[in-house]
Amino acid sequence: MYGVEVNKMPQINSRHAIVYDRSSGVILYGKKENERCKMASTTKIMTAIIVLENEENLDKKIKVSRKAAGTGGSRLGLKKDDEISIKDLLYGLLMCSR
Repeated sequence: MYGVEVNKMPQINSRHAIVYDRSSGVILYGKKENERCKMASTTKIMTAIIVLENEENLDKKIKVSRKAAGTGGSRLGLKKDDEISIKDLLYGLLMCSR
């Protein structure tokens, strides 16, 4: 189907992955699926999905709060009262983190 070899495992860059059939509970693919790992990337992806489902205007500007500016772990360098588009915030959210 669509040039994909059915029994060949996919090559992915993530350290962990799981694909399962929700209705049957059958795991279709797993990579270290039983090993504990941090939820950071999953949280970022879910945050982006929620924003995209609830905001039509990605060019809308958002003013950065003191709390948001003081949140660690970001490489965007945002400061209190900076104005940035939702689109640019999403790009920053989904940048590769280490």
